[in-house]
Amino acid sequence: MKVLIVDDDATFLKPFATAISNLGHEVVPTSSARSADGLSDTELATVDCAILDLKLEQGHTGLELGSRLLYKNPFLELIMLTASSARYMCTSAGSWVARATLLSLTSLARRRISYASRENLGSGL
Repeated sequence: MKVLIVDDDATFLKPFATAISNLGHEVVPTSSARSADGLSDTELATVDCAILDLKLEQGHTGLELGSRLLYKNPFLELIMLTASSARYMCTSAGSWVARATLLSLTSLARRRISYASRENLGSGL
């Protein structure tokens, strides 16, 4: 699976990208919405999943970036992450539907990470 990771915090981005890579996935790490937007349509078409920080640099958000990425690749799976509080997430998301989507994506991320961990670490979990 090819995974795009967008996070403006280098202290998180590098180890997270390494961890996802160690699970056997190809990783495209980017540190800004601008660099993610700069991916060619050809490259973005090969990305299966995008893991986006909700709060990005200079007022950009993962929700806005996710919308743009989905426009270019409608089959892309999105996962939102944030170090911010749940209150910030709900305020940023705006609508009830967006909040519900964030909660669903958080649940999906937990299931996928849990599954990936069990699959790659064996039955020792």
